[in-house]
Amino acid sequence: MKDKVKKPFYKRIWVWVIVLLLIIGVGSSQGKSTGSSSSSSSSSSTAKAASANSTTSKVKVISNTAVTTDLTTGSDYVVGKDIKAGTYDITTDSGSGNVMSKDGRLNIILSAPADANSDLSLTSYHAILKDGETIEIDSIPSVHFQASTSPTAISNGNLNAGDYVVGQDIAPGRYTLALVAGSGNVQTNDYNVNEIFNSDSSAGGVSSTTVTLHTGEVLSFDVQTISLTKK
Repeated sequence: MKDKVKKPFYKRIWVWVIVLLLIIGVGSSQGKSTGSSSSSSSSSSTAKAASANSTTSKVKVISNTAVTTDLTTGSDYVVGKDIKAGTYDITTDSGSGNVMSKDGRLNIILSAPADANSDLSLTSYHAILKDGETIEIDSIPSVHFQASTSPTAISNGNLNAGDYVVGQDIAPGRYTLALVAGSGNVQTNDYNVNEIFNSDSSAGGVSSTTVTLHTGEVLSFDVQTISLTKK
């Protein structure tokens, strides 16, 4: 009987080395796959969180920095210097005249209650004053700017002439807006609403309108008082 020929020892070692390298390679590949999956899951979670935060930030209540101030007849009153920016209820105790901003955003005839003698004059106005605006007061001895308190968004009730933010002053939704006193324009900043309110239909206006108000819109009107009724 012939003796079996034994394979050299170093050849057996190389076989085991190759097997070991293959095992390590497979393990490393699985690790990378798991890491990639975890990274993808983490990125997806982050994206979802960012999306949620973006949705929440759309409804943002702006804090009111207004400070109650009285201004006399004059021009070139700068918001941020002579009066703080913010939301105010504007009134006067005597006389009648104009209160205007140079950019035309504010342009009203303001009267003391005793001197209000037409539908065109207002006894109060809810105004949003912005930094850098310039205010002019004409023919009124003194105008009182009362800092407005932080409101709870209303869905039913009366509002005096002014600018109102939907989502902050008025709850978003579908409403009937109706004339209570005075006459004038009723509109939103995007012209979703654009009406003339007048109790005399022959004068070309209407006494009510049904509209949908969306968060972020600003409802402005120079009608003395209107009512809101949510549908």
